[in-house]
Amino acid sequence: MFALALLSVPVLMGACSASNSTARSGPVHHERMTAAEVLLLLHGRPIGADDALLTNDLGTMVARCMAGRGLKYYPGKVSAHDIEVSLALYPEFPNYASIAARERAGYGLYADTLKLSRGQSSASSAASAQEDAYLRSMASAARTRYLLTLQGSPTDYAPVSFPDGVPGQVRTGGCVGQAEQNIYGSVVDYALAVTGLSMVRIDFTDDVQLEPDYLSAVGSWTRCMRRLGYAYLSPMAAYEQVARQYARSGPTNWLRRREIAVAVADYRCARRVALLPRTSEAEKVAENDFGTALSRELREYARIYYRAVGHARRK
Repeated sequence: MFALALLSVPVLMGACSASNSTARSGPVHHERMTAAEVLLLLHGRPIGADDALLTNDLGTMVARCMAGRGLKYYPGKVSAHDIEVSLALYPEFPNYASIAARERAGYGLYADTLKLSRGQSSASSAASAQEDAYLRSMASAARTRYLLTLQGSPTDYAPVSFPDGVPGQVRTGGCVGQAEQNIYGSVVDYALAVTGLSMVRIDFTDDVQLEPDYLSAVGSWTRCMRRLGYAYLSPMAAYEQVARQYARSGPTNWLRRREIAVAVADYRCARRVALLPRTSEAEKVAENDFGTALSRELREYARIYYRAVGHARRK
């Protein structure tokens, strides 16, 4: 983990309805972070377990608040693995775990498509289906009251300023707002730690993909793939094209063989042209050029995020 101070979060107890207060939770302390730490945070690489902890804690708090009002709520549980899969080591590429993994399962798309075709779902998806069924079972007036208890009034909003000054609003009421305040200190801080950090990561990834070192590395990969009989502009383009084929045809054996062949060729070309080391160099250049305002925002979001993690771990 990073050398960031884990500050305590005041636990706000009381009714399920959250306050409209937009006050920030104390002064910002900009701890010094190395370039490597910034890159890790931008990509979300080490935080799978922490994200799962915060997500599950939030759902549990909402469920308890709703139960206190005599209502059910079905929180979806996520694992560290679920988070880490969505936050690839290099967001520019499919996950390069190992050649053995690629030879066994390609990108993992066949297995995912097969589960969907059989009606199988994750614990989070199953909970979402239960929640939807519960809402459908209610009369219209009861459903309206339920949503007000869960989310608060549609007028319960607070303004928030996202990266680059992008304006937004965050809902503050109901059991969801109360849970966000309990964990993050305020609903505004919740929005910054979740949505704001994601926006900074996207900005950074876009910057990396404009770096000459990155473009050169991907060009080398493309030429290598062409020599093997595959015409793709980038590793992500290869992944996405195979995914689209599954969406059209379902989990066929032919497409599974095709997926594995493409994924293995992708891995071998990435190794041959040193795609990941060259991308790492491009990231370092992009980090050095990273705007002062975005760097300041990143550190603020890190402070909020790790303060919430510290609070959740001490519970």
